Amino acid sequence: MARRLRIAVAGLGRIGWTFHFKQSHQSPDFDLVAVVDPLPERLAEARDISGCRTYTSYSDLWKRETPDVVVIATPTKLHERMTRRALREGCDVILEKPMTTSLKSADRMIEEAH
Repeated sequence: MARRLRIAVAGLGRIGWTFHFKQSHQSPDFDLVAVVDPLPERLAEARDISGCRTYTSYSDLWKRETPDVVVIATPTKLHERMTRRALREGCDVILEKPMTTSLKSADRMIEEAH
């Protein structure tokens, strides 16, 4: 039996909630360990549904969690910083589109991944 991957979802807006949170929670391949969002009511709903831990700050996630995969479904302007941090922490990243705001930003993200 394959090991279930520990996944965290950052950003519980329309895409993050509808696709990533729900799919991760229902998937036999993932253990949804944490979510990050600034809205307390969305965090409470996620905790009630899945039992996962919740964080209002992305930096707080890394103080307490070691997911295998991080889904980043936040506003595009946050993607580079969040992606690079996850990669430095040794996580794989699933990134919502658009990838980032510029070619230089994309190049930095790709370089971090190498």
